[in-house]
Amino acid sequence: APTLLYYKGSADLNASKVLSIVGTRDSTEYGRTVTEQIVQSLVKHQVLVVSGLAYGIDIAAHRAAVKSGLPTIGVMGTGIDIIYPSVHQFDAQKMLNHGGGLLTEFPFGTAPDAPRFPARNRIIAGIADCTIVVESTSKGGSLISADIAHSYDREVMAVPGPITVATSAGCNYLIKSLKAVPYTQPKDLEELLNWDNALASAQVKATACDFNSPEFTEEERRVLRTLKEAGATHIDVLSRHTGFPMNQLSAVLLTLEFGGMVKAQPGKKYSLV
Repeated sequence: APTLLYYKGSADLNASKVLSIVGTRDSTEYGRTVTEQIVQSLVKHQVLVVSGLAYGIDIAAHRAAVKSGLPTIGVMGTGIDIIYPSVHQFDAQKMLNHGGGLLTEFPFGTAPDAPRFPARNRIIAGIADCTIVVESTSKGGSLISADIAHSYDREVMAVPGPITVATSAGCNYLIKSLKAVPYTQPKDLEELLNWDNALASAQVKATACDFNSPEFTEEERRVLRTLKEAGATHIDVLSRHTGFPMNQLSAVLLTLEFGGMVKAQPGKKYSLV
């Protein structure tokens, strides 16, 4: 974790819904269009948009957020007083003027240097509930952000693209290797993160259900009671409370999920529907 963070702006870093949008610097018209569409779909959820203030997809995400009236934070690989690339100074100021912010772990006066940008990707991944990779080459820096987010137990999504286009190779690889969920429409993201009861179509609501009902096994009852008392709980904590080994607990949770009783949340947490 960073020893210290420098922050400038008024955006709430503890916003209830935070999304990182990253991608190649050599973005295509397709990638920029998809980025704008993703950001526009976030307005009704009032999401905090995070990216890296770089060329390509990053700056497209920041500009789309400002245009849509959403707060957006740029995580920098320089000191808070040095905007890089310098051509984005105007965009950075607009972000600040529209309720956004700038964030870095590097002290004042730190100049841009290649190793600092992959390092800042762990902040981009760690600050958000989910990281969406819009476009990436097979060795793109966005894959670093995706791998880090995956290691942090954060959700990762990738926008699929044509197999003949180099800037879609990284995204297609993430999907193929099961490191990312495909993003094809806003509902994909809403369902993945359970925003605004996106899965509320489940026929049975756990909070109104009798956990002593014979339709549940004793293992299921124990999990349901624990979640009712504790609220959203990490799977490791749930394992300790119930006394179930991880393989047994995972099977029980999967059954309850299919039954519309339990929902998975970002960070390997589970809660009642």
